[in-house]
Amino acid sequence: MSNAATHWSSSLQSYLSGYASALDGAYLLALPGFNVPKIGSVGDSAFQVSIASGVASLTGNLADSSQVSQVSSLCANGYCPVYIPLYTNQ
Repeated sequence: MSNAATHWSSSLQSYLSGYASALDGAYLLALPGFNVPKIGSVGDSAFQVSIASGVASLTGNLADSSQVSQVSSLCANGYCPVYIPLYTNQ
């Protein structure tokens, strides 16, 4: 995708949905934060991911203590789209 008027571009990937029962289960996901507050939130983000019948449910807390949750279908290759807005209601 691109927008010539604002001079930006981004790649776009698409995957077929599918179900791999071998992925069913509960997982913990930790994302390291930053050491410099000017770059991003200091601290780590932690999530619990549950996968059942080809659907992934993610719940957890971002480094700034914001609570997040999302439910999404898995792709055939096991990928799962995740979208977490940076700012609430913006």
